[in-house]
Amino acid sequence: ENMKQLVNYMPRRFSLMDEWDRLLSGINTRGHASYRPVVDIHEDENHYVLEAELPGFDETNVDITVADNLLTVASKAAETDETKDYVVRERRTHAFTRSFVLPKDVDRESISAAFANGILTLELAKTPEAKPRKIEIKRK
Repeated sequence: ENMKQLVNYMPRRFSLMDEWDRLLSGINTRGHASYRPVVDIHEDENHYVLEAELPGFDETNVDITVADNLLTVASKAAETDETKDYVVRERRTHAFTRSFVLPKDVDRESISAAFANGILTLELAKTPEAKPRKIEIKRK
């Protein structure tokens, strides 16, 4: 298994054309701007590492769940102070959900998460069976 199997999971509820149009436009099906955090994923010999940019969020309003082979990162929109009389308001907080299909070689029991400077980092350890091992050649 390799990292290319760690792919976005997006269930299909509408026709393929509806989904394609929604993805291209950045607008959700209710006509509101959608928020989808950007993610980097890299791999080394022992882990996959997923880093998600979550500006304005922290560990108190982000949930991470694993069910079968699906890893989901989700949040509620952060609380905003509606009593302020904004002159300009460009920053918005949005709820989001991102799901990823986990490769078979991920040890689901040892996934760890850390949050610092608006970056959520998930370490997905590989199972011992998936790690490369060197086989010694014996002289006869």
